[in-house]
Amino acid sequence: MVKLINDTVNDITVINIRPNWICEWSDNILAENVVLEEDKEVVLCVELDVYDLHFTFDDWTVGVIHQMDVNDITEAEIQRRWNGLPYLVYTSVSTGEEVDTSDFENLRLKRSSLRAHGLTATSLSPDSVTVLLDDDCF
Repeated sequence: MVKLINDTVNDITVINIRPNWICEWSDNILAENVVLEEDKEVVLCVELDVYDLHFTFDDWTVGVIHQMDVNDITEAEIQRRWNGLPYLVYTSVSTGEEVDTSDFENLRLKRSSLRAHGLTATSLSPDSVTVLLDDDCF
């Protein structure tokens, strides 16, 4: 069970979830006509270990949080960077330290952008790319 708190400046109108190895998203997990307002929470009761979350915000922007490990999180804040990219901030169950996933999400976004422009690790110099992560589903 994971409690997610909306700590963005936007209401969240849709939350979809998927195990991180599956490409298809669930239906909206919020009840019909329910919006997750700022500072409100939703509790996820899930059976597997690692999930991706897809959000639609009230300004019609969307974002994805990748590889949320439900075994290491009891409560997390959903936040957004200046560019709208969502990320989680939580205290790790295993280490007791605060975790901020914004850098991880930003790296995934940059990698997706490179692929969208037809670039790969082999078409870039070694100094251009420092981290390449697993492929997203397309």
